[in-house]
Amino acid sequence: MLKRTLFIIVATVSFIPAAFAEPDVLNDRLGFMIGMGPSVGYEAKDIDEPVGGARFRVGWGFNEKFILFLDNNIFATRKNDLYYTTYNLQVRAEYFIFKNLYVNGGGGLSVGNMTQNSDTGVTDEVNEIKVGFSLGSGLGYEFRLTEHFVLAPEFTFDFDRIKSRNYLIPAGYLNLVWYL
Repeated sequence: MLKRTLFIIVATVSFIPAAFAEPDVLNDRLGFMIGMGPSVGYEAKDIDEPVGGARFRVGWGFNEKFILFLDNNIFATRKNDLYYTTYNLQVRAEYFIFKNLYVNGGGGLSVGNMTQNSDTGVTDEVNEIKVGFSLGSGLGYEFRLTEHFVLAPEFTFDFDRIKSRNYLIPAGYLNLVWYL
């Protein structure tokens, strides 16, 4: 317990100077950006189970306040020995409201499937892969760690319509971004 507390204190103190660094030593948001990280949430409509996943983003900053990017995410969960997986590819626009506080939103394609492990250890596809559409939004805050690197915790909300089913996934996302 003491080691964990000490680690949290040291990590917090080491990030404080970066969060309040001088603006002239930081890279702006113009140009190429790439981001990725883990995501944890809850499917709140049809499956009603916790989900885990990851996101990958690549985009372009047009100015200090506006970024356009592709958001690729995967969420997976399990219920009653069935494994549910959704993959999304969305085009999103991100706007910085105030300093490092931002919102984003967009839409795109969603693909989902359901699988089941048999007694022999072989994975059986219960239904074929189905394609639909996806809408997503997010609210987050960037903490500048270095000139080109930021840590951006974000609350995301994704709606997926696949075949005749709706999936609602509020989630937390830890975005690690490099501005190049």
